[in-house]
Amino acid sequence: MNNIRTHFNAHFISRWTVACIAGWTLGLFLGLWNPICFAASGIVTGIVLGAAQSWARRPGQQLDRTWIIATVIGTTLGTLVAGLLFLVLLALGQGLALLVAGLILGLGVGLAQAQQIADERQAVLWVIANLGGGAVCGLMTSIPIVQGLPLGLVAGATVFGYLTGRVMAQPPDD
Repeated sequence: MNNIRTHFNAHFISRWTVACIAGWTLGLFLGLWNPICFAASGIVTGIVLGAAQSWARRPGQQLDRTWIIATVIGTTLGTLVAGLLFLVLLALGQGLALLVAGLILGLGVGLAQAQQIADERQAVLWVIANLGGGAVCGLMTSIPIVQGLPLGLVAGATVFGYLTGRVMAQPPDD
């Protein structure tokens, strides 16, 4: 256990990727079980994902509430728009609908979180990485379901975490 903790403390991208896997998978899984409404899925996902990412950004420190709030805003708006577009595009094929839904959700998260990134170049790269990661994650959710959890969501969240982690790990321009 101590080796894992040492590894996570020393390797940001590993810590970030695991946080994204846990945040997206657990957040969406819990959110989709919510009987209130689909928008609540975005809220639950945003809280779980934002908290996990906040921990990954600053382990051992207090969670960054502004990052969590930005994530909740991005996932909530992204989920609403992505859900509507998914229903419209489903007639054209599940793969296209999932790709576009993931892209829109990634865009929502990326734009909202980019407001918390001071370096303009890194903020633009952040939005691009979230777009790409969201699209891949959305498309990968079509991998068959295993005991109620899309296996592709875990694989997609891994790709998403790695792509966005590479951007987050870059030092800002001077």
